[in-house]
Amino acid sequence: MASIVSTQQTFLSELKTRNVRKTMAIYGSSALTAIGVIKLLIETYHIDVLERTFPVVVTLLLSGVVSAFIFAWFHGKEGGQRFQKREIALHIVVIAVATFISFRVGSAPLRDLAVHRLGKSIAVLPFKNMSEEKDDEYFSDGITEDILTQLSKISELNVISRTTVMKYKDTQKSLREIGSELGVAAILEGSVRHDGNRVRIVSQLINAATDKHIWAETYDRELKDIFAIQSEVAQKIGLALKAQLLPEEKQLIEKQATGNLEAYGYYLRGRELYYRLTKEDNERAIDFFKKAIALDSTYALAFAGLADTYAQRVQRFNFPSQWADSSIALSKHAIELDPNIAEPYKSLGLAYYQREWYREAIKQYERALSLNPNFASVYANMGELKLWTGHQDEAIWLARKAISLSPGRVPFYNTLAIAYTELEMDSAALRWFEKAIELQPSLRQLYVGLGELYLSENEIPKARQTLRGAIEKEPDYPLLLETAGKIELYDGENEAALILFRKAYDLSEDKTGGLVQLAFALAKTGKGNEAEKFLNRSYSEAQRTIAALSEEGSSRYELACIYAIRNNATEALKWLRESITLGSRSYRLTVRDPLLENLRGVPEFSRMMEELRSRKMKQRTRVEEEEQTQQSVQR
Repeated sequence: MASIVSTQQTFLSELKTRNVRKTMAIYGSSALTAIGVIKLLIETYHIDVLERTFPVVVTLLLSGVVSAFIFAWFHGKEGGQRFQKREIALHIVVIAVATFISFRVGSAPLRDLAVHRLGKSIAVLPFKNMSEEKDDEYFSDGITEDILTQLSKISELNVISRTTVMKYKDTQKSLREIGSELGVAAILEGSVRHDGNRVRIVSQLINAATDKHIWAETYDRELKDIFAIQSEVAQKIGLALKAQLLPEEKQLIEKQATGNLEAYGYYLRGRELYYRLTKEDNERAIDFFKKAIALDSTYALAFAGLADTYAQRVQRFNFPSQWADSSIALSKHAIELDPNIAEPYKSLGLAYYQREWYREAIKQYERALSLNPNFASVYANMGELKLWTGHQDEAIWLARKAISLSPGRVPFYNTLAIAYTELEMDSAALRWFEKAIELQPSLRQLYVGLGELYLSENEIPKARQTLRGAIEKEPDYPLLLETAGKIELYDGENEAALILFRKAYDLSEDKTGGLVQLAFALAKTGKGNEAEKFLNRSYSEAQRTIAALSEEGSSRYELACIYAIRNNATEALKWLRESITLGSRSYRLTVRDPLLENLRGVPEFSRMMEELRSRKMKQRTRVEEEEQTQQSVQR
């Protein structure tokens, strides 16, 4: 007993001699202060990185208590003490144990941190149709989109678009694979069973990186509660992902679109058909939207859907522009019925786009985004408008945003690549063209854009090869033929250009595209009378377009080319100036355009080209600075 007491006294004496208590007090005070500061930062500024790694930090600081004791024991006496092998071995053991415990404690938070770097992003996978009636597929798809739309109203969330997620319908891919492909933090999946007046919706929110459940709920209610269910799901998901829900957003989510369930069913059918993007399905969609309106004349979404189908007639199926006017009227009526939903502003923007009233279209798209900040197609359409109106720097941001929300929509990549081409950021343009072609090699306009990139670089052989390869696969597509003819004109091969332009003209439906280039090729090959005929037709078409208050610049550019060919520099420069003001011109192609050869020695033309290049280079600088900033933040 005496020996034990003696040993304790000796040990306590050694603690005092080696200043262990003092060292431990200093370390403990410092560690507690550090924990307190981190906790304060988390609670005050909601720094998620600190919150997610907090358990690991605490574990390491606790492990440090042992290391501090070891260090004090071996080095606490006055005078310098060398590191001993026993001490080093003990430190190694402490580090190993601390690493193991930190990994076990922090593995889930660290995986969550990797997810967190993706932002508060979510993909809503197509809900499975569990109904006995397989014709109810439209209903489960409609529920999927409605929940997605409700989530899109939460500005802090990044919600992947319907178009992209629908490709995962009935997929065999794991949630981790889907999450990785889409670059999202979370995935919502579920099922819908519709039986008479009852509906059963099962939904579960999954961490895309870990496959762990974040939230799950089953709703077994009457069909009339369907809108309340969608609202509740959206709000609970927002809460689970720690996304702030603004009061106005909550109000939008909770608002019921219609009280007529039959009208809602027709609306879902119409919307499902509209998204198929075929002429026949678009016409069928019109019938369903009209049926929904007949049952509920205050159903703003149904009017917006009908407006979309009319604009689609003009955009995709070559109907007369009067259908865009009908779309405008329907969209405005939908806005009168409900000014607080995004869809009618989007349909109105699309109709204005078809009429080439670009400034009004942009205003409507901006309003749509203020109500639904995750509207991928609106970002894409605005990106195109900014591209054609000379704001390539803004077009790049908008196209990138559209791609982040809908990475499966290859036309968005095309817009981005063209914008980079216009700003002479050729390596970036080439990367996006190659990525787009890899995703959808059948998309014809990609080869038009890639050919013009090589033409802008004066890489004629590459441009020619690109178009020839595309024409071999699509020999009857007029735009490919026109672009190939343009390449030949720039290379001085007028006979080859004429063959291509004639074929494009013969294949075109409206006989209005490429007229001035065809006329130039005819003039250069000694066919002056025929050239004059096409110049006159091109002049009439351009004047008709301008008289319709069109804000696109290509018709002005055609007039500039016509006057340049006729050697009227004054009128040519006037229309060229208007074209550049509207923003439609590429510096590298304009300055070398064979159709403007009679302006080459005119000082005003040179000044105009320098102004155009200067404007593009300022935009390029803004883009480069923004991208460098983003890269720094990501690092």
